Amino acid sequence: DINVCRPYFISICFITDLCCSVKIQKITVPSVVVMDYNVNLSERPNLSAPEFLLDCDYEVNENENGLVIKWFLNNQLVYQWIPPRLPTELSMLKNRIKKNFTVSDDPIKKYRGLTVLKPMLNFSGEYTCSVQTFQSSDKKSSFLQIIGKFNLSIHISVVSLSVLP
Repeated sequence: DINVCRPYFISICFITDLCCSVKIQKITVPSVVVMDYNVNLSERPNLSAPEFLLDCDYEVNENENGLVIKWFLNNQLVYQWIPPRLPTELSMLKNRIKKNFTVSDDPIKKYRGLTVLKPMLNFSGEYTCSVQTFQSSDKKSSFLQIIGKFNLSIHISVVSLSVLP
């Protein structure tokens, strides 16, 4: 009878989760980032693009090994950190992450978060943090929308010419 086996199965799963697991506690992804475009037609366009923070707070059981932290944007790998190495920025985020940025002094959480510099409109989408070990994994996602706000300035000069006979 399957009902007789169910309590034992649940107990085994619960015990397994206690002894070997990684668990994401919280991810931080802003819901909206506004980029101000100040356009003066007589000058070069000025883009004010704020930086934004992505953070992935997790707990890892001390019996776990082989830790890898990954960030994805719309299912494309954009950041990877394998402690104790330095993180690797990939794809769209290449050269757009603040160097040596840390969120913790804990050696297994040091580079779990990242600051994205000079975002572009196509940085909108679903950001997913994936935390993996050889024994287990967890992932969480959140959506970010980047909005462009345009301020247009036009300076008009009127020149008047008089023609005398």
